[in-house]
Amino acid sequence: MEELLSEEKKLKNKSGGEERENLEELARDLDRFLFFKQIRAFLRPYRQLLLILVSLLFVLLAYLGWYYYQRRELSGEEFTHFAQSLVAQSEKEYGYKWTIDKLQKIQADETGTSGTKLADILKIYGKPSDVEVDEKEEVFYITYQKYAFDDHAFSSVEREEGDTYQDVSLGLKRFDGLYRVVYFSGRFVAKDYPSRKGENSQLLGKATELASLKVGDSSSGIGGASADLVVGTFGRPTYSSIYIDANEPETLFLVYDLPNSALSYWLSFRKQKSGEYLLYHIMIPQENRD
Repeated sequence: MEELLSEEKKLKNKSGGEERENLEELARDLDRFLFFKQIRAFLRPYRQLLLILVSLLFVLLAYLGWYYYQRRELSGEEFTHFAQSLVAQSEKEYGYKWTIDKLQKIQADETGTSGTKLADILKIYGKPSDVEVDEKEEVFYITYQKYAFDDHAFSSVEREEGDTYQDVSLGLKRFDGLYRVVYFSGRFVAKDYPSRKGENSQLLGKATELASLKVGDSSSGIGGASADLVVGTFGRPTYSSIYIDANEPETLFLVYDLPNSALSYWLSFRKQKSGEYLLYHIMIPQENRD
């Protein structure tokens, strides 16, 4: 009998211990529930803000991925492929929009600090007609030829303007993932000094006087004969063009073919602040040199 009572007592104690453990666990669960409920209640007003912050975090991570991808080192093959992918493949993709004023607004910087971005060039002027890649120097040159996709149009202008060939070339290099202009040049029609074929008769009796024109400073042209004086004296040139270079002042070229000869005088003028062009160099035909 005593053994039965003892066993019953043990069972009651065991049962009571389990109940206490269950109650304690229930109390802990209740505490956790209340704790997280308080946190949710605290964060509820900031739910939208948290969503915005998480979204911004994903955007930031995506941007960082793109940033470092763009700035990765390119192989020569990747560099060449990228440059060639810029070229227009048909007349529908191409349009020549360049003028002297527009080209002179382009910024060229060999350090990559302030050079005009390739993206801005493409946005305004579209795809180029040609590209030349220099893998060694990691530079490529895009070219815009005015009549790249219209040979017939060039032929008609050739007859009217005396073989004036118009194009723009831009050298671009990669800096921190961005391609920027490091050099530019361009050839344009000299509208103020139009050229005409078949007017060499105005040079009769004056050809030798071309060599005696006053030549100014070899860099600036200061002190040299003006282009207006030359055209007024010798008539319209056989060929004329304006050349723009990122590293030099604007240059005007006038070419006079000698009558009944394959020889020509090449006259080079520098543009002044006043707008006047002054002679800085004469290329004299070989047989006329001393």
